[in-house]
Amino acid sequence: MGRRRQVVLWLLAVLMVASGLTLPFRFREMRSASWPFTEGLVTRSAMAEGDFDGRHAYQLDLEYLYFADGHQLTGSRLDFDDPYRPYTLGEVGELLKQYPTAKKVRVYFDRGDPTVAVLRPGLSAEGRRIAYVNFAMVAVFALAFAGVLLQWRRAARRKA
Repeated sequence: MGRRRQVVLWLLAVLMVASGLTLPFRFREMRSASWPFTEGLVTRSAMAEGDFDGRHAYQLDLEYLYFADGHQLTGSRLDFDDPYRPYTLGEVGELLKQYPTAKKVRVYFDRGDPTVAVLRPGLSAEGRRIAYVNFAMVAVFALAFAGVLLQWRRAARRKA
């Protein structure tokens, strides 16, 4: 096999694997829609203001208590999107209305690891877009890998 083809195959293999690395996280998000839930209590609901990702924005500072498997646990994830994602003032205001301090909430937790919990289970719209892009990238790189490999084998047979 020529050196160039080896490099291309290795590059495609690395890209395929790298593209697939986030898929387990997306599968966990999908499975969370069927996780058990328990009642929880919001213990902190506040707004943080500052420069995030180079722009002035706001973040939700959320914390809740819940019981799972006989243990009192603390969670802070609203969903599986970036927990440090910046919001507009209007967006964080809506979230503060939905999740005020002392509100009883439904907490979805992973039975295998009850410390992993969210208030909004399942794939978000952003998570769904990321999953589609990841699946597409894995498929494209896998097809390209297979195409290069088949081309190399055909060329090797012609030489023999």
